[in-house]
Amino acid sequence: MHNSDWNKTGFGTKVVHAGQHFDPETGALATPIYQTSTFCFDTVEEGVAKFAKEVPGFVYTRGGNPTTRALELKVAAIEGGEDCVATASGMGAIGSVMVGLLKTGDHIVSGNTLYGGTSVVMHTNMKQFGIDVTFVDVSDPQNVANALRENTKIVYFETPDNPMLKLADIAAIAEVCKGKGVKIVVDNTFAPPPIQYPLALGADIVVHSVTKYLNGHGDVVGGVVIGSADDIKLIRGNAVTKLNGTPPSPFNAYMVLRGLKTLHLRIPRHCESALKVARYLESQKYVKWVSYPGLIPSTSSPNAR
Repeated sequence: MHNSDWNKTGFGTKVVHAGQHFDPETGALATPIYQTSTFCFDTVEEGVAKFAKEVPGFVYTRGGNPTTRALELKVAAIEGGEDCVATASGMGAIGSVMVGLLKTGDHIVSGNTLYGGTSVVMHTNMKQFGIDVTFVDVSDPQNVANALRENTKIVYFETPDNPMLKLADIAAIAEVCKGKGVKIVVDNTFAPPPIQYPLALGADIVVHSVTKYLNGHGDVVGGVVIGSADDIKLIRGNAVTKLNGTPPSPFNAYMVLRGLKTLHLRIPRHCESALKVARYLESQKYVKWVSYPGLIPSTSSPNAR
């Protein structure tokens, strides 16, 4: 099914089949772990052409690997992006976006509630590179509009954010940035498909820590970046495979491919269980405030938020 139009298939079909096809050498159904650093060529000319990216193929696992590529194609199909690049960690994905797309003198508008590692990057590392960051409450799109500058290149935020689960209106933020040459980058780790599709709402780039829901089994650290083919080419070439050198191992890519096959079963159960926990906590007199997007405030429950 690797030649299928994934826009016409169901979500469950995507997570099981997208990006993967039987191994041409053995006919293996599951994508093998291509645990190799380098790849061989029949001729010098073939090697030169592949190094120059004049023809498709693999030359060195830091720049691409069949197992990793299967993961990238699957995640691109799941998020509805043109392409994807996988990284060794979620921070590898976030850092590669910054390194791949920004330069000294650029400006970022960032959400003011961030995952701890991302917060360090925004508060410390960007300043070291001469990149200014303005932090705003992105739950109000007007705050983003007010913070934009002529040199703003990226608006970055999480929704729901980590750890407070506050939401941002992706479509509204995309609208205030429209025509200004600003990339909307959304960390979709906490609301992966089929809950939310940032690209369909106007985002340009989506990042995930696959360590969390996409892999789902607590045994892999990894990240992905999804977006247009042009943006992913820049991020892959300028950061992931060169300056940062942060591709995942083929084994980890295989593990995430395996974990993704149950995403369509796991996410509904995650949501059902979380809502039950939130409602239980909401009913307790010792609990002052419950932060969960699925709760509907009720006048009969004074603790609801």
